[in-house]
Amino acid sequence: MTTAPTQAAGNGRSLLLDALPGAAARRAGDRVAVRVPGGADLTYAGLDARIDAIAAVLRARLGTGTRRVVAVSSVLGPDFPAVYYAVVRAGHVVAPVNPLLPLPLWQGLLASVGAGAAVLGSDVRARVARALDGVASLRHVLDFEELPPVGGPAPETGPAAVGRQVAEDEVAALMFTSGSTGRPKAVALTHRNLVAGAGQIGSAHGVDADSVVLNGLPIYHPMHLNAAVRAGATQVLAGGPDPVDAVRAGAAAAATHFYALPFQLARLAADPRLDELALPRARLIGTGG
Repeated sequence: MTTAPTQAAGNGRSLLLDALPGAAARRAGDRVAVRVPGGADLTYAGLDARIDAIAAVLRARLGTGTRRVVAVSSVLGPDFPAVYYAVVRAGHVVAPVNPLLPLPLWQGLLASVGAGAAVLGSDVRARVARALDGVASLRHVLDFEELPPVGGPAPETGPAAVGRQVAEDEVAALMFTSGSTGRPKAVALTHRNLVAGAGQIGSAHGVDADSVVLNGLPIYHPMHLNAAVRAGATQVLAGGPDPVDAVRAGAAAAATHFYALPFQLARLAADPRLDELALPRARLIGTGG
């Protein structure tokens, strides 16, 4: 017997990575999954539907017979979560890449994992185009703008993926280290690794379905993404250059958690507007790096 890629093998109780959004949608589909100040909210039902639509496009473009490594990169925005999970739901391995890396590192990282495809924000693609040309394994490059829009109809892309057994110990993602002790290296993470890590972070940080997570980082970190989606929390994206704007967006959204980089918090501490700012519902301010 085989199962669809969004189902766990065996007893079916443990979730695979790409099943996290669907589980949140079944619990509370109308809950906001992603909010961008000044933009349209994306509910969990909408996120899960968009993941399905993008996965269908990827299956049509990349095929279903061979698992490929698919690099995904963008600045902080609502498209990244849908593409990140859709790569795995389409049967491939997702490899998030920091869009701010220098070009030589881009080429080396994608070549080192034999990336067969890349899905990039248009600004990222324009900046790294020369590096992509030097990756011999790369056969497909897509812009986020080529993918189904939020709220749009699912594209007609041919038959659905053939059902297959998916084990929790199958590799779902390749995460690159920071390179603090040398060149960045890819670390293979299984469905079990990622889902367990999401649960651990959510538990340690107190992220639950009532949480509103303010993300002030310049890019998406899948650790925060997976923890929030597993809990069914709302994520508020505020990746602009001024951390004061992020705090104000968080206050307006009644944020319970705020993730930022150390230099952003240092800027806040020195900002003359600091006394005007408050996050009255915040239970945690997290930083690292």
